[in-house]
Amino acid sequence: MYSKTDDPGHVAGQIFLCRSILLVAVATSFSDMSESLLGPYYPSYAQEKGVSIAVIGAMFSLEAVVALLITPLAPIVMERAGSPVNVLRAGLFCQAALELVWSFTNRVPGTSGFVASCAAVRAVQGLVLGLTETAAASVAMRSASQELVGDAVGYVEASRGIGAMIGPVVGGLLFQVGGYSAPSLFSAAMLFAVGMWTLCPVPLLDAGATPSVGIVRKRELLRVPTIAVLVVFMVGAMLSFSFLEPTLQPHLETQPYNLQSSTIGLLFAVVALTYACATLVAAPLARRVGAHVCVVGGMVGLGLVFLLIGPSPLLPFVPKTVWMFAVVMFLCGVAVALVSVPSEVLLTRAAAGIRGGQIQVPTQDFADNISAISTFAISLGAILGPLVAGGPLPSMSFA
Repeated sequence: MYSKTDDPGHVAGQIFLCRSILLVAVATSFSDMSESLLGPYYPSYAQEKGVSIAVIGAMFSLEAVVALLITPLAPIVMERAGSPVNVLRAGLFCQAALELVWSFTNRVPGTSGFVASCAAVRAVQGLVLGLTETAAASVAMRSASQELVGDAVGYVEASRGIGAMIGPVVGGLLFQVGGYSAPSLFSAAMLFAVGMWTLCPVPLLDAGATPSVGIVRKRELLRVPTIAVLVVFMVGAMLSFSFLEPTLQPHLETQPYNLQSSTIGLLFAVVALTYACATLVAAPLARRVGAHVCVVGGMVGLGLVFLLIGPSPLLPFVPKTVWMFAVVMFLCGVAVALVSVPSEVLLTRAAAGIRGGQIQVPTQDFADNISAISTFAISLGAILGPLVAGGPLPSMSFA
């Protein structure tokens, strides 16, 4: 019997769609790498220029805050631009240009001038980053059938994890070899190269495939209880992830661990690497056992992680050893992946069935706004984590 999958044209089309997802994965990987390059060298360099630790911290947060604020407007920008591919392409070229500008900020005289120039560049980077990441998520959704959206998102999230993981390594090495400008010049070259790649045709699965039934707006999507609950879960998962950044190092430097910074860095790498790997298997697992089961299991897993990580006084039998901490970090990466990727699957299903009855809303009618909602939730969680950790919690014990 003849099958659609036997059609050479269909197979060729699927290959092109795979190339589209690969492009998005590479683009987001280099984008996240460029944002994490600064960690190993910028704080100490800025302190040498007379910048306070508080201002340095604000500098790192500025980009994320601007990205968060611009994300709700991203669907409007994509609609005006005609396609999320156009926004992704422009965003990559803009990021490359901004990295090039950043490489010259060390030449601005005076502490105030240096801070002002860095803040200006970081703010614009945040604006571009918010648009680029939302456009990339929309392209990934449009490059896969609704049944395989989770797989596409998993590939992109894994790539982002890899980019964020190798960024500090690349940044530190290039700073040692070439000084302040070297990391950002390298990043500019890589982003420009990926931007040139986007000039090739980037086919989308929804392009003319299914008639539109009308754009589904964010307000309509957020009125769906399933979507609202999933957004809260995604914020909570990323909050749990980012909560550890400012709290883990002081905890592990004291008794009974007494770890060095390098060892603590390896434990952070365990979380990032586990998350990157787990996102690849989360979507197939969701198809096998159910996306709802994965999300609930991930949230329960995060609760268990925070009971074990202290460990909680309720669990006095849990050993306070480095290997146990590594196991908990591994569980944390898996739990966050089980929440984030299956949540995207459930968001897509809820959006596709939002009109009720037998009407299936095509992906192109909701991809931009669902991408904006999920990107906003992830960004909000990433910002709230350090704020919660730095609020009333310092007066409490880690456990």
